[in-house]
Amino acid sequence: MNGPEGTFFTLSNADGERSGVRPDRLQNAEAVLLNAVEAGIFPGCAVSLEVNGTVVWREGYGTLEPGSPHRVAPETLYDLASLTKPLACAAPLMRRLERGEVCLTDEVRRYFPDSPLPHLKGVTLAHLLTHTSGLPAWERYYERCSSPAEVISSVLSAAPEARPGERYAYSDLGYILLGEILRRATDRRLDDLAREEVFRPLGMETAGYWALDGGGRRFMGVRALPPEEAERRIAPTRFCPLREGRTLCAEVHDGNGCALEGVSGHAGLFGTADDVMAYLRMLLNGGRGPDGEPFFSPAAVRLVTRSQIDPSVGGHTLGWFAPPNGLHAGGDLWRDRGFSHTGFTGTHAFADPDSGVAVVLLTNAVYFSTGEHLRVRRAFMNAVAASLCPS
Repeated sequence: MNGPEGTFFTLSNADGERSGVRPDRLQNAEAVLLNAVEAGIFPGCAVSLEVNGTVVWREGYGTLEPGSPHRVAPETLYDLASLTKPLACAAPLMRRLERGEVCLTDEVRRYFPDSPLPHLKGVTLAHLLTHTSGLPAWERYYERCSSPAEVISSVLSAAPEARPGERYAYSDLGYILLGEILRRATDRRLDDLAREEVFRPLGMETAGYWALDGGGRRFMGVRALPPEEAERRIAPTRFCPLREGRTLCAEVHDGNGCALEGVSGHAGLFGTADDVMAYLRMLLNGGRGPDGEPFFSPAAVRLVTRSQIDPSVGGHTLGWFAPPNGLHAGGDLWRDRGFSHTGFTGTHAFADPDSGVAVVLLTNAVYFSTGEHLRVRRAFMNAVAASLCPS
């Protein structure tokens, strides 16, 4: 494969076929990304592809932003946006579930004993995880709340739009509540919990939150990342309605995430393609971590990788989009297979346990905010799917 500065992809066709792909066909996927960078759909992107545990493609294209001397690399940090939901919220909750500390049938009201919350009767953790709680999708809390406590109070008072389990509606509010429930259940902040329970054991070395800490910004990840590294390590974003006209670097793009001081169950996580791939690799490896020890049990893996709701309602695992969900980002050729999640900033992760394929594509498409990255993602996934060798 030929990128802007030389040959990045060096597998021969024979080597590629042993890993399960046709490199000559995978060039089509690379061309989709190069054309998108050239067209100004996103300044740059990081991509990772593994098949049955073999690294097939790991590269960066373009620059952090137009005019930047810093090129995108696999080590570039992106605002992962809603990939926060499965990686930093659903994952630590599943760890607590396996320890017997929480149950999927627990009602939300259990964790807020000082509030009656009659309108949330029957809403369980499972409903929140699968977006079947009936809660609204999104509200502009950042416009009227002056503290994280006010945001949580406002979410708790939101009137459901449907009965629990009645319909699927992708809801940031549900995952904001899950993050707060985890804090109350463990007496630990979500950034700390995710770091110790998920990122560190899986080797997700650069995954973490950029949180407002004592009036400044601090990276709450596995290892320290000082603010001065942000300029050359983090892909910036723009077009946040809360901070119009500003370019954001090492600041969560999501307005409600900002109102929650950068740490929430729905958004706020930063990470690299390697970080995201480490989590997918664990799921495709039967729940085993990098040391070969169990991270999730086989039973938990099934709940996380297979839809847990009635197909007539939609498709969602305990954390991820799944068929027949229209949000499932498998492209045209994988629309009925695997599980996936996307992020508003232009991030995307997909895995298919049946074929052993895992794909991560991270962009800062919201830097331009044209919306064209959605078509690019579909075309990219189609080209990747077409590169697979027959089994």
